[in-house]
Amino acid sequence: MTFQTEGFRDWKNAVGEKRGIISNHEKTPGHMTASTLAENFLSVTKGQMENIQSVISKTYSDKVEKNRKTLLSILDVVINLGQRNVAFRGNWKGDSEDGNFIHFIQWKSHFDDVLSQHLETAPGNAKYLSPIFQNEMISCCGDEIRDFIVRRIQKSKYFSVLADETADISGTEQLSICIRYVSESDNFEIHEDFLGFCPLLKQDSESITKAIIEQLSKWGLHVSLLRGQGYDGASNMSGRLSGVQKRIQEVQPRALYTHCRSHALNLVVVHGCTDVPIVRNTMTLIEKVAVFFSAGTRKHKLQDILQEQGSDDGPRGIPLMSDTRWGSRIKTVSAFISKLEPTHSALQEIESDCTRNSEKASRLRNSIESFDTIITSVVTQNVLGYIWPLTLKLQSPNVDKVQVPTKKEDKWQKSLRAFAMMRKDSAKYINKQCSWQTPLMLHL
Repeated sequence: MTFQTEGFRDWKNAVGEKRGIISNHEKTPGHMTASTLAENFLSVTKGQMENIQSVISKTYSDKVEKNRKTLLSILDVVINLGQRNVAFRGNWKGDSEDGNFIHFIQWKSHFDDVLSQHLETAPGNAKYLSPIFQNEMISCCGDEIRDFIVRRIQKSKYFSVLADETADISGTEQLSICIRYVSESDNFEIHEDFLGFCPLLKQDSESITKAIIEQLSKWGLHVSLLRGQGYDGASNMSGRLSGVQKRIQEVQPRALYTHCRSHALNLVVVHGCTDVPIVRNTMTLIEKVAVFFSAGTRKHKLQDILQEQGSDDGPRGIPLMSDTRWGSRIKTVSAFISKLEPTHSALQEIESDCTRNSEKASRLRNSIESFDTIITSVVTQNVLGYIWPLTLKLQSPNVDKVQVPTKKEDKWQKSLRAFAMMRKDSAKYINKQCSWQTPLMLHL
């Protein structure tokens, strides 16, 4: 194989149509392949052709770009469901609408070609739609949001921590942590941002303190820059000797503790209402009525009467009371008063049905016909009505205790003045409230 495996020295026969070795070699497959490879090499070196590595890389880049577009399309559904607080999953049956997430993915694929092609061609274990993947996407979104908030806090430098214990639906104890800070980039606006939950193995002050400090450090917030603490009045949180606030002050003395003012106001209302027997008994009665009409045929009975009488405004029925927030009970008391006549009619009908609930309905009907119940309900509604705006104001994330006293036209200050006037002339106020309730009491 001349020019391939053997050398060449027969120059007299090098050229020629018949015996020309060079001419004949040019027609061999080996020479033609080598010529093609040489031409390709020269084209690559001159930039006229992409090399094989670039071709492979481009194929890989196209695949990566396609996967990114697919993930962004799926992420768009995750973000929109999260922004609207919509549950992702439904039941575990393999039907066509297995939860909101799958439903909206299918809906979006009708006009998203990338997502549609992915759903049609991707193998079953690489569709990125499983509950595990959904949780990972949610977690990534949460991390991204938290990182953004932390960067803004770090830019503001100093911050305060707000924490409260709570239990999820499974009964697992956890600590919710919020950060309060002033954002210079937002014209020195006050922000209160939720950063996340921290699991609690124990509920003693030492464990909670350790959890707060470790969680802040994990998120990149140094305790050395902590300037405030805000908790409720529970002894394990507010204790002066060994509470969470005291333990954190031992680490950072400049982190001053403030008892949540909304919680303090709630305690005042709780003690004020529970110390007055007639108010305590009336609230207990209203709660029993709300529970009685909270489920089953009794709930539908009340709703039917409300529709017949044209009184079905506001909440459907009577909402249940909050055990810890007395200020929020204004909604239940207001609903009870506005729906007193339909409620009375529903109790009468249930009483006449001669069922197992008839006796209880009879007792409740007799109780709500009481003069003391009606008047106490009206007075309590108005008292809580004056307190509720202040409660909401104290819970506002951007409330400023330096500026609030100077805002003379604030609604809550007007409410306080009206409440003071009501207390000053209580007899006249009660007579006024009784006047519009007299026809209803005569009807009952």
